[in-house]
Amino acid sequence: MQFNRFKIILLTLCNIICFLGNAYAKEQMISLKSSDITDGDLVAITVQYNASDTNQNLSSLGLRIHYNSHLLEYVSVDQMFAKDILVESPVPQNEITEQSDNDPGTDKIVLLSYASIDGEWPGTEWIDASENPPVNRTISLPLTLGQLIFKAKGNTTINVTRVTGDVAYEFSASGTHVLAKKWELKDIIILFEKLSNPK
Repeated sequence: MQFNRFKIILLTLCNIICFLGNAYAKEQMISLKSSDITDGDLVAITVQYNASDTNQNLSSLGLRIHYNSHLLEYVSVDQMFAKDILVESPVPQNEITEQSDNDPGTDKIVLLSYASIDGEWPGTEWIDASENPPVNRTISLPLTLGQLIFKAKGNTTINVTRVTGDVAYEFSASGTHVLAKKWELKDIIILFEKLSNPK
């Protein structure tokens, strides 16, 4: 009887410890946000970074942004966060099996990679050398890593996966949808008129 009580208490404690460990797992988090489509069919995909514990002194982060090149044409990258960046001007690459996001609709990736030897990424301040003279900037979370500019040819999804990151952190990400055509009231009225009065 005494042994059974001890066993139940021990199992209960183990379950509580496991639950708390999972509940408080630290994460590096990425979210993608899509802008509205411009008149030139351009869409900006904002890549936003955060850490679940707001720690700004981590070692690294490497991302793959996955997209469908038949529905999105890569144009450029804008407003890049450049501190500790490994590739200043990322270019599209073919998605290979080892890099897959398990979405058969994506075929290209853009890599964003950051690494800090001192374990101070993204840090709390950096010198923006793109300004003349260079400007000392404060860094806060959430942090925009940049905007990827695409020409939209159709409705599609953009996903994100991690290449590397701080070893003490898990990773979570949310992709985004691109709607190349939004129906406005005037579009619906024009369509209704065409269907009502065929010539």
